[in-house]
Amino acid sequence: MREDPRLIFGARAFVMGIVIAIAIGVFSLLFSMRVLAPNVTTEQLHNFNTVAYISLIVFGILIGVLINSGEKSKQYLMSGIVILIVSGFGRGVLKGTLVGIKLGNFISTIFSAIAVLFVPITIIAAIKTVFNLDK
Repeated sequence: MREDPRLIFGARAFVMGIVIAIAIGVFSLLFSMRVLAPNVTTEQLHNFNTVAYISLIVFGILIGVLINSGEKSKQYLMSGIVILIVSGFGRGVLKGTLVGIKLGNFISTIFSAIAVLFVPITIIAAIKTVFNLDK
């Protein structure tokens, strides 16, 4: 039995989304610490973050539309909720505990980027699950 090409593309987009979220989190932090570009202005940093996080939201919507179908919507919904809860709590806990070794902001920024990616995926999964209740 052959898999639906949309699901295959959606699964690959899901993995790419995680990688992109981690990369955006890392680059956002490195730019804000002035490591990558020491002369970057606050306005340039704000513009980078705006574009990066809007692209994560759009990518999350794309993934949500492609990957959530039928019975799998419930699995993505539960997984998305867990990821959002853990990233929310993890951001605060790890930022406070890893501050001594300067990893708190690093982990917090990555978790924020992952949460931004997963919010639209989870919302779309919830909507699809509600619509599939009647079936």
